[in-house]
Amino acid sequence: MANIKPLSCEVKPEWYVGAIVASFVPLLVSLVLWLIGWGIHIDDTHTVHYGMLLFVPSLLYNISSIRFIATEDLAGVTVLEVPAHEQAEGFLYAPRFLTKVFTLPRSLRQSQFPGEPEQIAKVSDEEADRMRSDLLRPIRITTGPAEGIDDDPLDARLTMEPTFTVTWQLELDQKAKDGDGGLFEFLINIPGRTWTQKVFYILKMMRDTGENALNIALSKHSAAWVNSHKQQIIDDVEDRIESKVTRWGILIDEVNVLGLDPDHDTNKSLAKIPQAKAERQATVEKAEGEKERHKLEAEGKADAMRTIADAQKDVDEKRGEGLAAGATKAGVSVRELMAFDITQTILGNKEGKFVFANGSGIADAVTVGATILETVGDKK
Repeated sequence: MANIKPLSCEVKPEWYVGAIVASFVPLLVSLVLWLIGWGIHIDDTHTVHYGMLLFVPSLLYNISSIRFIATEDLAGVTVLEVPAHEQAEGFLYAPRFLTKVFTLPRSLRQSQFPGEPEQIAKVSDEEADRMRSDLLRPIRITTGPAEGIDDDPLDARLTMEPTFTVTWQLELDQKAKDGDGGLFEFLINIPGRTWTQKVFYILKMMRDTGENALNIALSKHSAAWVNSHKQQIIDDVEDRIESKVTRWGILIDEVNVLGLDPDHDTNKSLAKIPQAKAERQATVEKAEGEKERHKLEAEGKADAMRTIADAQKDVDEKRGEGLAAGATKAGVSVRELMAFDITQTILGNKEGKFVFANGSGIADAVTVGATILETVGDKK
């Protein structure tokens, strides 16, 4: 969008010179009448001169037309509403009734937007319509979506309430010295009949421009990006405000943006993140430790079972070898000897002795052992 060219204003110093000359005419006329001696003769020794009657009010008029412009002010003089003269600090002669004097402050000013902290309403967006009339609407901007910044808890959407300060002043004195009509251009282009009304318009223009710049910068990026690019955002806001107001004769000295950091509640939440991470890591490590312990226990039990099985196998092998040798020696089969061994175990007492009811008990015991051995063999 093209910037609107400000209205120009031509200063006509000849009008100012003419006003000065016109203001001194009565004084000069009074001096001439006084020297000529025209007047009213009261008697032989007393005469009221016309020149004296005109000289005193003319002198008072010229004295009252002298003004002093303070160091921090800039003055402009119009003659019959025509811009005729601009002047910085010092004495200024501005004939009364013929001229009008305008003064503007040149001192450095600092303005905070949207206002001082106590002037900003602490209400939600839903309550904004019901806020007190003496309070100002806060600047609320929601940051852009997450950008995949690793391990940064601020890589998310957050609603921020930024404020910004602008240090500025009117840069009209150099134009005044060059005769460029800076003060009158300012008066013409900035709406308002009084300095207060013009300042209100300037501040509104600064706030709207700054808020728009913050909206553009913050809404594109996440809070993490905003937090790491503060100076870039400040420079962008300053450039936009400067481009808007410099053409009106306003010099921007400094712009500072506050509130780009997370608020107190968010900071409290962020402070808990390291603790939560540590607790989560401890939980994970504990679970992994438990898993490893159970694994080792299971492996230990398996190893023990294998050891027992191997030992039992050895015992069985050795026992089998012993049974084979015993069966050969007794002249019976291994199976008959094993059946007898099982029967002996069933009928044995604590001392390892066996008791039989009659002589046929041995044969009966062998029969029982053989039956048990066959049953076990079938199950296997």
